[in-house]
Amino acid sequence: MPKYTPPGPTNAPELSSSGPLNVVGLATVEGALEVSGNALVQGTSQFAQGATFYDTLTVNGHLSGAATAGFVDTVTIEGDANISGSVISKGAMVSGGFGTFANGVVSEGVLEVSGNALVQGTSQFAQGATFYDTLTVMNHLSGAATAGFVDTVTIEGSVHVSGGAIINSDAETALQVGVDTDCVAEIGKVHIGYDGASADVATISHIDMNSNVNYALRQDAVGETAINAAGTKALKLKISSANKLIMDQYGRVGIGAAYSPSYVLDVKQNSSTAYVANFFHSGSDQDRYGIRIQAGATDGAGTTYYVNCYSGDASVNVGYLANIGGTFAATDPSDARLKDNIRDTTLAGLEIVDNIRVRDFEMKKSGISKTGFVAQELKGAYAPAVAGSEDDVETYVISGPTHNDETKEYAPEVTGERPRMMGVGRDILIPVLVKAVQELHVKVKELESKLEE
Repeated sequence: MPKYTPPGPTNAPELSSSGPLNVVGLATVEGALEVSGNALVQGTSQFAQGATFYDTLTVNGHLSGAATAGFVDTVTIEGDANISGSVISKGAMVSGGFGTFANGVVSEGVLEVSGNALVQGTSQFAQGATFYDTLTVMNHLSGAATAGFVDTVTIEGSVHVSGGAIINSDAETALQVGVDTDCVAEIGKVHIGYDGASADVATISHIDMNSNVNYALRQDAVGETAINAAGTKALKLKISSANKLIMDQYGRVGIGAAYSPSYVLDVKQNSSTAYVANFFHSGSDQDRYGIRIQAGATDGAGTTYYVNCYSGDASVNVGYLANIGGTFAATDPSDARLKDNIRDTTLAGLEIVDNIRVRDFEMKKSGISKTGFVAQELKGAYAPAVAGSEDDVETYVISGPTHNDETKEYAPEVTGERPRMMGVGRDILIPVLVKAVQELHVKVKELESKLEE
């Protein structure tokens, strides 16, 4: 291989070689350098007017250039690369040291840099680029194929990658784009960053919905966070793409519903032997209250329905808790329009009452003394007033779903069975008591008549 000895400062403006070029020491070329064969540069090289290598270039030392460096084929750089002009490469470029490209990099082949890379100009990578250490881009970066960033990436300008971008790094900050500025980044259909109107806020939106009213997620510098839907659209929380919670444009919330809510709070569930809601005020003390309902007239007059209960298909009103003229009561519907075959009862009121045992007792858990009925005893006297039987059981939740931090999975809730206690409907006894009083009244009148005789 012919050896090239660097000329003095009065060298010719251009140097060309049709064969291999081997430079052992310092190579300084103020004119254009063109090499059609392989080039091996073991020392420091500077190209003031640019250099074009049509075959393989291997640099064991440092490479710097003030103008364009055109690498038509493979380029291997084991030292540092400091180029204040642009770099054009159709092959692979590998740097074992620090690469500084003051006017950007244009690569039609694959670009691979194992050391740090500083790109100050506009860069394009047609076949992708891989940086194994820190990449700092001061201007614009675009690529048509995959860009692989193995370590830290710092980009102060724009990033346009029409292919994929792969970042494999254990660094705390793997990708930085316009840090602490009102800039934007767009990936696919996602817009991240400045919303175009509000300073010092972070937003995420669809690229067609980027504004201070149509964004999806927003957080300001003090941590106030908002989830948002555009215009007349609804907010939806889904699991496996199924709606679990919906908030419509009017602020109405539907839980467990696949439909738009009709009330401010609309809860739906379809699960056998389960309740649709549970309110638990922990503390186990008498001052832990339940549900507070505020409704009706300011003076408590008129009729106000506080709780209204319907059948499963909502066709029958089965009862309600209401304030009627200042009296709060549980009320059963008793409209004649709901009834057929209305007639006087044949119920023997006095006989039933005689068989009812009124008892004194203490509740086992609280020790409170009471006077009342025992369900099993009342069932023998008047069964319609007793709910349930001693054989009834109910399912209850022992513990809710638990999350495993290692597997990231939820274990299902734990349930058990316990006896369902029998109950007494005191209101059901009222017709019996009224009938007993009527029967007693007849007897009293008969006695009065006999006394008058």
